[in-house]
Amino acid sequence: MTQVIQNAKTDTARITAQNNIAREYLMQNDSAHAFQAAYSALALSKNTVSLIHKARTDQILGYLHTVLIHADSAIYYNDKVVSQLQGQTTPQAIKYTVYAVNNLATIYATNGNIKKSAELLISNLPRFEKIQDRLGYETTLMNISTSFSNLGAFQKAYPYMRESITLAERENNPPEQKFASYLNGIWIMYSMDSLTRMKEYMDSMKVCLDKIGHPIPFSGRYYAYAARYYIGVNKLDEAEAMLSNAMKELKTFDIRSNYYDVYFSKQELAIARKNYREAREVAFFLYKIALEDEHNEIILGSSKDIADLSEKLGDYKTAYQYLKKHSTYGDSVKYNQTILEVHDIETKYKTSEKEKQIARLQVEKQQVLLKNKDQLLLNWLLGVGVGALLLITVFLIYIYRNSKKQAELQLREVEQQQELRLTQAMLEGEERERTRVARDLHDGLGGALSGIKLKLSGQHKNNTPVTDEILLQLEDSIGELRRIARNLMPESLMRLGLETALQDLCAAMADKNRKIEFQANGIRKELPLSTQINIYRIIQELLSNAIRHSDATRIIVQCIQDNENFLITVEDNGRGFNMDTTQHTNGIGLSNIYNRVQYLKGKVDITSAIDEGTSVNIELYV
Repeated sequence: MTQVIQNAKTDTARITAQNNIAREYLMQNDSAHAFQAAYSALALSKNTVSLIHKARTDQILGYLHTVLIHADSAIYYNDKVVSQLQGQTTPQAIKYTVYAVNNLATIYATNGNIKKSAELLISNLPRFEKIQDRLGYETTLMNISTSFSNLGAFQKAYPYMRESITLAERENNPPEQKFASYLNGIWIMYSMDSLTRMKEYMDSMKVCLDKIGHPIPFSGRYYAYAARYYIGVNKLDEAEAMLSNAMKELKTFDIRSNYYDVYFSKQELAIARKNYREAREVAFFLYKIALEDEHNEIILGSSKDIADLSEKLGDYKTAYQYLKKHSTYGDSVKYNQTILEVHDIETKYKTSEKEKQIARLQVEKQQVLLKNKDQLLLNWLLGVGVGALLLITVFLIYIYRNSKKQAELQLREVEQQQELRLTQAMLEGEERERTRVARDLHDGLGGALSGIKLKLSGQHKNNTPVTDEILLQLEDSIGELRRIARNLMPESLMRLGLETALQDLCAAMADKNRKIEFQANGIRKELPLSTQINIYRIIQELLSNAIRHSDATRIIVQCIQDNENFLITVEDNGRGFNMDTTQHTNGIGLSNIYNRVQYLKGKVDITSAIDEGTSVNIELYV
């Protein structure tokens, strides 16, 4: 049990654990530890706001005091539960209210106030219907019937008894759940001198007993009532046999309440046989155990029986003593009933005063609420005004910042457009100058050198002395001139298009120590000439960088056009470089590449590592 409490993480969980432990201890007849656990739960409940847990704790304490017949404490705690949960409509709240009201009914009945007990039980019936507790409803009907029969109001007891039996039979309950209703019906029919109906209920119960096939705690009461039936029909031998069975059941099931039924039947049988001495001995026994159990009604009845039987036996002294006890105890019971009635009236008075106080507080609360409502409305209007002003201010600030941001973006965009136009103009001017220089070199100086070569070659054929070394030097000069002119403006690009020009470029820049592989896919010939020139220059610059810096033995050039996207990849197996340093990424060559890529609205991605080569990926918008 200690482990259960330690595992509880919250106050409400610890309250529930302590209450459950209290019930367990009570089931083990350990009332001391039961109260210890219950009062621990009560201390914890003062720190929680949970009304259900507070009420459950008071209900457990009320139950403990009820079982131990501590009348004042039982009434205090059970009344507290009913007061706390008044107006609560949750199933849990209704269930705890039902428990508390049943406890109150029990304690009032024990103290002889059967009428009050019956009223409380009747008030519980609608609660059982709300929580749909059919078994509790049926049991309460039976208890109400028993209460009225104890008052001698058998006509009032009868309808409740009939309904409880009807429900027990209609709900298809197992046999053991029908016994209490049948026994109650047997007793009421006996008390109303309806022995025929009594026999009907006896037969129904006998069927249930036969279905079970073994003795049960209810068997003793059944045989005791059967003995009374046979006494009523003047079959005393059969009554003796039933009483013998009842006494056997008492030895098997030592249940205190069964003693009263069995010994009352024994007393009636002795009187029927006119054995008054035996009847008085039984009455003495009943009086004794009733005193132990503080069972007021039986104490009164047994003391009167002892007095009457003693008179029949001529023992007037004993008759006088017990008649006096009967009178004295009757006054005591009446006094206790008066105390309970006063307590009940006091409770009603306090409840009435509390209701008046609640009504007064509600009026005051309404006035305060009305005043607060007016103040709240004023505060709300002021808040709305301030909020609106704040929103307008925030909106104006937002518009100002947004306008400023838009202006900055427009300015940046204009600057970028100006830079692009400047770059475009510079590149176009550079290409025009390259074209002019290439044309001048090719047409002017190239033509002149070619003319000189032809003349020198003619003289050589005419046996005019011209050294071969001069001719070779002149041939090399013409070749170099043509190479420079081609680099300035490749003739194949102008005549045959970008793909062919790039193939020629790769072939021209390859040698015996370096292989350059060109791969192309989807390059369109209708690309604008300026775009073709820029792509050519980009690849030319990339190849030049790879040859100058990488010591690569193999270079791959890939060009792929996909609609308006043009993808360039140049990879080499050279020595690579460290990307963390900036000297490889800020040279003039790469600067030109970046300018041309930016002009074509593209982007550049360079990947390189020491001894792992370099890969340049460019995506252009053409």
